Amino acid sequence: MKSDFKKIDTFLAVVETGSFEGAAKKLFITSSAVSLRISTLERTMGIPLLLRRRPCVPTPRGRIFYQHAAQLTKMKQLLESELANWRHGTEYAIVKQGCSAHLSSHLASFASQ
Repeated sequence: MKSDFKKIDTFLAVVETGSFEGAAKKLFITSSAVSLRISTLERTMGIPLLLRRRPCVPTPRGRIFYQHAAQLTKMKQLLESELANWRHGTEYAIVKQGCSAHLSSHLASFASQ
């Protein structure tokens, strides 16, 4: 699962920076590692997510994937933060956020691992 989030984080970085090179700098990895992660993600998804031009932009389906991936990443960060607080006995507040059924299923899968 950690590997999947690396691929998603890489995709988000490419979209946000507009290039594989920019994503590589942001993530402190090589451009070839970015390319490999994106190719693997696209092969896993079975669809192209990016139009490889300057700037690099998401395909129409890639834009939808980006929105869900960004939400998933925020929810993962929130979950990790809350788990860290629980481990250290820190009081916490539950933040209610709306999320789609699709996102809920991803979180359930993440929690079961």
